[in-house]
Amino acid sequence: MLDLLNTTLDEKALGCLFLFAPLLLLFNKSRGKNFLTLNAFVLIVSRLLLPQVSHSLRIVVAGTGVSAFLLYLMVFLERNGTGEDSQENISTGSAIALALLLSIFFRALGSTRDYSLHGWGQIHGWILGGISLFILVQSRDDEINRKSEPRGELSSILGMIGIITFVYFLFQNPGIISRWSGISYPLVMILSSLVFTSYLLSASFWKKTLIPSEKKPWLLITVNLLFLTALMRTILLNRVAFPMTPASTAVIVTPLSWYAHIPTVLMILLSSVLFLNADVFASRIAAKSLSPAKAALAWWTGTFTLLILIFVLIFTNIWAYVPPVSLIFRNQFYLPFLITGLMMIIPLLLQKKGPESPADDSGERKPLMVVSLMIFFLTIAAVIFVSARPEAVGKAPQELIVMTYNCQQGVDKDGNLALDEQLAVIRSINPDILVLQESDSPRISRGNVDVVRFFQDGLDYYAYFGPTTVSGTFGTAILSHFPLENQRSVYTYSSDDEVATAVAEFSLGEKSVGIICVHPSGNEDVNRIFTETLIETASSFDNVIVMGDFNMREYSETLRAIGDVLNDSWRVLNPIGRVSLEELESRSEEEEGDFAHGAPTLKRRIDYIFLSESFEVLDSEYISNEASMTDHPAHWARIRLK
Repeated sequence: MLDLLNTTLDEKALGCLFLFAPLLLLFNKSRGKNFLTLNAFVLIVSRLLLPQVSHSLRIVVAGTGVSAFLLYLMVFLERNGTGEDSQENISTGSAIALALLLSIFFRALGSTRDYSLHGWGQIHGWILGGISLFILVQSRDDEINRKSEPRGELSSILGMIGIITFVYFLFQNPGIISRWSGISYPLVMILSSLVFTSYLLSASFWKKTLIPSEKKPWLLITVNLLFLTALMRTILLNRVAFPMTPASTAVIVTPLSWYAHIPTVLMILLSSVLFLNADVFASRIAAKSLSPAKAALAWWTGTFTLLILIFVLIFTNIWAYVPPVSLIFRNQFYLPFLITGLMMIIPLLLQKKGPESPADDSGERKPLMVVSLMIFFLTIAAVIFVSARPEAVGKAPQELIVMTYNCQQGVDKDGNLALDEQLAVIRSINPDILVLQESDSPRISRGNVDVVRFFQDGLDYYAYFGPTTVSGTFGTAILSHFPLENQRSVYTYSSDDEVATAVAEFSLGEKSVGIICVHPSGNEDVNRIFTETLIETASSFDNVIVMGDFNMREYSETLRAIGDVLNDSWRVLNPIGRVSLEELESRSEEEEGDFAHGAPTLKRRIDYIFLSESFEVLDSEYISNEASMTDHPAHWARIRLK
């Protein structure tokens, strides 16, 4: 939709048209078993083929699967929304809970990346796909049995789309909540799994659902309001009051205290209300007949709303790139979640009567109970054994290897996901200190995959994620073999992207060393204010390492100011004297030569490692873009304290 390589709307945005699949039912009136079977088959095959196709074809394959899912969901809910007509069926809410529980397991196993989509993990995807196809073939065609109900159809469909939106934005990988607020990742994953499993265990003792009785519809509405309130509190506690003018002072944000995470825990505990809502909306959709045209238009309205919410969420991150529309969404990360929550609550308010009371049919779903418990315990094991386990540092090393890496949110220069390849690049250098830029990937635009978590787990690092996802930066993170202390993010004035600098400290023997990871972007005022703040921050340390993607050419005025107080590790070993910017621009690439290992020419160098005078540079190298598996050259240096 929004290509990382140009951050503008392009032809890939046409992939959004797959969300308009409900309109196809304007031309296809068939709603029999063959229609359901065909769409289920297309969905399963698309999911299995997705990892096998090239990057350029994935939009088509994934979009086809999304279209098939929407068409299947529409007709399935019309035919059998609650699962009441078959002893073998489970409710819609239980089906969603089970799917999310399985998704959390695969995300935990892959360090937030879906394990079943990559490498040998695809075997699990094929096994599940085979089981799904077998069930599909064995399913029987139940008759449609609808009841008449006067309340509107569109509200229930919008409510169901709201649930799907929450699944897509958040609960397919609840681990991203740890990047909203800094709460413990294992706690979030295990607690979410526990909540979903508890719901499934409770549902296994009733044939119908756990919906409150018709005499107490307010109870479900109250739980929804509490859930939405806790969610809003979680987000707003991490909202930053950005410096809005060049005269504004920098804003320093430190990690939240433990009690500030209470709303987050409450939100997770209340998240099972999504499954209760799903059963309510499913029963209402199944209870009222609509003409094919009205049904298609109603579902299209829902999916179009989903599309708008997707753009709103993305625009909170790239607010400066699609003016004038995107500008109003700066620092509005909460907005799409608030709208989605209201999409679930308003249909419940419109309902005159509450849903029917559940029947007490215990023991009907022992397989559901066994499967959910098995996945739950496997998820706990995955979280424990996959998570990083940094080794204790003994005697302070005489030398350090430090590295800066713009990982472009885990993709290579052509936009292909390259987490394994990037992990191999880092492992080949084995830095003691690693800083990442463009690392804020736990977003729907990158599939809610957390590259910092992936590298941290893969290399057993301590890590500071840096500015939270709520703030809307592109990410600056610090990973280290040494425990990190006094972590903080420094926000300065910005004109295009939010400018946030990650700062931390670690102990090297009896000495303290400051680590600063930077990624400024903007006009001259932005660079000037960033530079002044950086120099002030760096000056507070006796020993400091400043690394990152500066987005500044060598010998620009701002970079020279940094070079006056800190040493450029590359230039310490490769001095050329003070060359004017005019002279530099007049040189040809042949005249200025290349860096080691085919790295960019002098005119294009924007990734630097700066050191205080207390450090001696032993080696400093660049790795070419191609070898770095991203659109920036990785840069590393071997140093030691004097």
